[in-house]
Amino acid sequence: MAKISSVYVNPENKAKIMSVYAKQLAQWPVPYECFNVLTKYGSTHIVVSGPKDAPPIVLLHGQHGTTTMWLPNILALSRDYRTYAIDTIGDLGKSELDDLEKYPKNGQAYSEWLVDVFDVLGINQAFVIGESRGGWITINLSIYSSERVKGIGK
Repeated sequence: MAKISSVYVNPENKAKIMSVYAKQLAQWPVPYECFNVLTKYGSTHIVVSGPKDAPPIVLLHGQHGTTTMWLPNILALSRDYRTYAIDTIGDLGKSELDDLEKYPKNGQAYSEWLVDVFDVLGINQAFVIGESRGGWITINLSIYSSERVKGIGK
């Protein structure tokens, strides 16, 4: 039996999901930039919007979703915040684990991943909003690295 080397079962499924992702991102209602940052877990994809000098707010999607789930909220959030919509490592989207054996296995590991992302972005402290599993990651960040969390969105 072949070892799975990606969170995607096969290249065809990945291509379908990336096609939907691109169509949804094309509807992003504010100017944005996309980039990847390297962490000890792999490459993390981020969609950034809002004024560069605004306070940072980090957006974490739910399990089996992507950062494009924030499409209905991004216009309002980007008015007053520098938004960082992050594709969670080890889930659907454009973030990619270096190795499936490195998949974060608990809240502390996800907190370490997110601190890596904050460090690369130069974010000392941010507001964080998480939906479903993203909320779980947010709570764990507030437990293991509370100094990095300015507030948690509801």
